[in-house]
Amino acid sequence: MNKLRARFDQSSPDRCGSALLPYITAGYPDIATTIDILERLDAGRCACVELGIPFSDPIADGPVIQTSFSRALEAGFRLEPLFEALGRSRARIDVPLVAMVSYSIVHRRGPEAFVSAAVDAGISGLIVPDLSIEEAGGLAGICTARDCPLVMIAAPTTSAERRRQIGQLSEPFIYYQSLAGVTGERSRLPADLSENVARLASESGKPICVG
Repeated sequence: MNKLRARFDQSSPDRCGSALLPYITAGYPDIATTIDILERLDAGRCACVELGIPFSDPIADGPVIQTSFSRALEAGFRLEPLFEALGRSRARIDVPLVAMVSYSIVHRRGPEAFVSAAVDAGISGLIVPDLSIEEAGGLAGICTARDCPLVMIAAPTTSAERRRQIGQLSEPFIYYQSLAGVTGERSRLPADLSENVARLASESGKPICVG
């Protein structure tokens, strides 16, 4: 079974329960350090890793991630060396990897080619934050065919109908964006967070991860 599916499979002895999803910017400060970090992460405490693919126009990313993206790109980050390094190290990386990547990057390479290369590198799933549910069917089909689940994002403002569509398409979990605005430190979580997460879990029947 796909490593990401196994972590969220209710019948699997390796399922995550409550666990952390750390975010790592690929290529910051360099690819070798990225691989070293990934190899050291504890699979017993981390359900998976969000591996952020640097992009020149960050999507809802706050200043910390924007800065890491800029520095990685300035240092010459390229996707092919990352995939090659991941492929060489995949046997030593225990935590499932979920690439968080702009659809512009997927489209530029070609969805089938991108998913194929990602799977060969050991990536177990994709989060594409700028891909709407209305346009996600094609990529979701490619991901299903290569056993590389496509995780969709729901927000507090997502309508009931869109939540239903996301629940049908997203696997093996739904990524719940708990706050409006960009990523970054907060002094408190929204008062309605637990209620919204419980509703989404009940409607979809799928695990919810909060970001």
